[in-house]
Amino acid sequence: MFRILSDYERVADTPEPVLAAMEGEGYDPAALKNEPLLNEVTNAIPVDSTPQQVRKVVRNTAARLKQTNAKRRSSDSGTPVLDDNRIVRGLRQDIHRWLSNIPDNDHKGDLLEQAIAEESFEFWGDQDPWRLDITPRPGATRLGQQRQAQEIAA
Repeated sequence: MFRILSDYERVADTPEPVLAAMEGEGYDPAALKNEPLLNEVTNAIPVDSTPQQVRKVVRNTAARLKQTNAKRRSSDSGTPVLDDNRIVRGLRQDIHRWLSNIPDNDHKGDLLEQAIAEESFEFWGDQDPWRLDITPRPGATRLGQQRQAQEIAA
């Protein structure tokens, strides 16, 4: 009940052309997440704006707010949202699951090569050969206690 009242209060004094333009562009003017858009559009439109002009202001303002929010999310501290360390860690976790299903024998390289070749074709559409030379080495971090417990038991 309180949310309905606060949603109503948020849009109560908003000019009808702004409400219609936001709804026409697919934005719920009463939604809390759209409050910055509602406020900026309301403050930006001249009194004698046509409905087309108001819709254009909604589109432009929404696009600018999305860019601003994306930049803020991606570089609050100058670091991308998904930095290389997080990508490598996620890949290592996936590869760890893969390797647990591959027998430790002379054919493991062939199996990995086949799987990667097929997936690079399916996912990226690669058709030109590319080379991946692997030299096993310890990672910068350990992936989990499970592997350490296995080593202790051995």
